[in-house]
Amino acid sequence: MACPNYHHNQSDSNPNCPQSAPKQKDDATSKKSIAYKRFFRSFSFITIGIVLLCIIYIFIYFIFSSPEITFIKNQVIESYEEQSIGEALDEFFYHPTWELIEENTVKFNGEAYFGEDEALFTIQFKVNLETEQFDITSYSINGESQTFDQFIRLLDTIYER
Repeated sequence: MACPNYHHNQSDSNPNCPQSAPKQKDDATSKKSIAYKRFFRSFSFITIGIVLLCIIYIFIYFIFSSPEITFIKNQVIESYEEQSIGEALDEFFYHPTWELIEENTVKFNGEAYFGEDEALFTIQFKVNLETEQFDITSYSINGESQTFDQFIRLLDTIYER
């Protein structure tokens, strides 16, 4: 019988040609190939996961960020023009949060040291997007209302004056 690939004669008792049989890879090469495929697959899944998380974060940020919050964060306070309100508060306080608590009222919460102890600072802003104006309606530390003079001292500290 003739080999279909190499056209040489072979015995009829062994129809498989040893020259045209698929070659077996050695175990080391096979294991490296499998390890590479597993690594590449894992790396691909991790990369896809990170990209999806970034897309979800951006989606949530833009969907749930209200125009009132964005407006306040981009404004500056007269006599404190070095930074916007958002930059200054987010940089000074740790764990800053912004939320729209009722129509046109934005509430900022942030933690910082007050004397020797940690305290929760709350500032509320009333926003009018039509006239592009805002007003600071309240300022409190640990739920206790503070005066306007105390708020000015806080601003001086935040803006390092």
